[in-house]
Amino acid sequence: MGSANYVNYSIRPNKTVERKLVFRILTLLDPIYSFNKYRYIGLGALWFVDFVLAHKQLSIMDMISIEKDEFIASRAEFNKPYSCVKIEAGESNMILPGLSLEEKPLLVWLDYDTSIDGPVLGDLATLCQRAPTGSVVIVTINARKKSLPNQDADGKEFPNDEERLRYVAGDLIPQNLPKTIQTSKYPCFLATLIFNHMRHHVRVAGRQNELIFPLFNIAYKDNAQMLTVGAIVTDGQSSQETSIALETGNVNMSMDEKIQISINVPPLTLKEKATLDQLMPCDSAPTENEISNLGFRLKPSQIEAYHRFYRDYPMFGEVTI
Repeated sequence: MGSANYVNYSIRPNKTVERKLVFRILTLLDPIYSFNKYRYIGLGALWFVDFVLAHKQLSIMDMISIEKDEFIASRAEFNKPYSCVKIEAGESNMILPGLSLEEKPLLVWLDYDTSIDGPVLGDLATLCQRAPTGSVVIVTINARKKSLPNQDADGKEFPNDEERLRYVAGDLIPQNLPKTIQTSKYPCFLATLIFNHMRHHVRVAGRQNELIFPLFNIAYKDNAQMLTVGAIVTDGQSSQETSIALETGNVNMSMDEKIQISINVPPLTLKEKATLDQLMPCDSAPTENEISNLGFRLKPSQIEAYHRFYRDYPMFGEVTI
């Protein structure tokens, strides 16, 4: 059963920050790529939060939501926010190859609840080989090692993490597996693996004048550890324009294959958030003593996280309808 049956994706704080950050950067790049001419492909579930942002902020009016669960697909048809959203029922690795991917540039965000052993590698191969120049491809996966399979198709137990990874990712796994996979750096390892996979399939398609320009490398955790990786399939000139836009756009978030940002904002009451906001913006995070003097306490890591992401920090409330 998919997580759409029990998770409301619109009310997770770290996910909300991640989503806002992604669309803030895409909005910054809009003058270069004119996203209103694009087709958006995603996994909208019942809430279509990213679809609403793509429509409102980027003016995209051609949208496809893939729903693997027939029951959820029927509810998605009822709940889709705009007439320009088309629901495609079926597994993403079955639906994507049948779509007219070459027809126009794509903005794709496949937000899976599965890990690297799910459809992500096959879907990325399809997209990186066929998506037109200028397309943005983003994936979100579960980044917990425990999500990897413990047995192969015949029921044989894997002796270690390396064999589990090779079973699902094959030649993408280096001969000398870095020790970082045994630490909190595992999401960084997965991000590198995904970027390499995307580059490989751009080359396989013979796209000699195109490259993968990394845009997003974000780890976050509301419940399970998740990873969002994204890039533009672009040419040399557009990649230079993209670099300049990101450098001058005051995003304050540098990401690439080697730089991963982690979103772990603290849970705050409305009063605490309002009090903290009176200190923002500031060049450096307030100290623990400065926060204590305001009348409440936070850990240094919580203060730093809020300082970094306060513009995107969400507050949720109940509305009586």
